[in-house]
Amino acid sequence: MFEVWYFNYAHDKHRKEVRQRRPSGEPDQSWLLSLDAGEFMRPAPDKKNWLPFNAAEFEQYPATRQRKFFDSAAPVIPYQLSDLIKAVAAGRVIYVAADEDEAEFIRGFGFVATCCAGGAKNWQPEHSAFLRGADVVLYNGAKIIAQSLAPITRRLRILNFANDNVEELVALTAVAEDYVPANEPVSTRRDRGIAGARIHRRQNLRTQSKTNMQGPGRRPRTHRCGSHRHPTQ
Repeated sequence: MFEVWYFNYAHDKHRKEVRQRRPSGEPDQSWLLSLDAGEFMRPAPDKKNWLPFNAAEFEQYPATRQRKFFDSAAPVIPYQLSDLIKAVAAGRVIYVAADEDEAEFIRGFGFVATCCAGGAKNWQPEHSAFLRGADVVLYNGAKIIAQSLAPITRRLRILNFANDNVEELVALTAVAEDYVPANEPVSTRRDRGIAGARIHRRQNLRTQSKTNMQGPGRRPRTHRCGSHRHPTQ
């Protein structure tokens, strides 16, 4: 597994950072601040975090500095995988967000949301495989992966949302147009049953919203510090 950490900066309240870390596998129970294989560094053996190697920064470290190559990468899985698998099996609407922060915003309303580490630009076929046959809504910046998901999802919509009201989120989701690749024949579109299933699925989403709504419909506070565990199974 790996963890997602949110960082805020006291000197710049508008600056925030999302980073992932995973166990290094070393006896000292240290962590790698990257999901990729490669060379890492730390200023001293008693420091728990290994940073991706940077030659200029490494030269500024004290004599106790260390550098080491780790040849294993983290598994390529979507955010909140266990919840995602259950939701796909249950036929629930799945929101795919651009990053962990947006995913947590949607999850705060009680809906199912996922993303990939490092943002939508890092989405890979391995992530898509978990959404086969799912009813997917691409939230804001995640729309850049529409082309890769269209062939395998049961239904695919794109939603641009800039508010913090759950009722509006539900309403806009219900009227969001189905994404259809430009080169998809009309006959294929009909075979996928997009048009005929719209009313039924909208009713299901409205039912979900009534069950999952929290409070008066305002945006909940998300965790800006600490970690969110990201299980591999």
